[in-house]
Amino acid sequence: MNDHQYTDQEICCIIRDYDQMIQDIRHRIESLARELWDLDSNDDWLCKLLSLQHQETGTITTHTDHHDLSDLLKSKKLKGLQYAKELQEGIEIEMQKMESIQQLYRCYMELPRREHELLCCLYEKSMSWNALQKKYKISKNTFIRRRKNALNMIRKIYSEKRQRQIYNHDVMD
Repeated sequence: MNDHQYTDQEICCIIRDYDQMIQDIRHRIESLARELWDLDSNDDWLCKLLSLQHQETGTITTHTDHHDLSDLLKSKKLKGLQYAKELQEGIEIEMQKMESIQQLYRCYMELPRREHELLCCLYEKSMSWNALQKKYKISKNTFIRRRKNALNMIRKIYSEKRQRQIYNHDVMD
């Protein structure tokens, strides 16, 4: 379970760039999955060549050729298994990142209207601080305090959801 504590800057980046971040993670997962799939299918040509040698189809092969090819296949399989494990771990890490980002973004969406609107204007609509101060008719200090409060609310909601997940996961085990 990922227990990452998001900074204000990370939360703001997720609000601002959420769609692109999720799309980038999906592309990385798809790329790793394709590579994992290709890893399994790349051994086919070696297996076919080895089976042809076993059938003795009239081609001239020596015992050494057969042994070398068999060793090559075993070595490739062993390295392939390790690499496949690394690819699977990479996929798992990316999926955890995506789940965590999605959950944090849902926390942002659950904010009370006033806090959500303030962060939305600031990060999704890219309004300047001055424009927001005029729109809401508040002082700079009040604006900074509300922003900080909204980010802390996101962090708190996120933390509570993660704790419930951990508790539910532990209860099911």
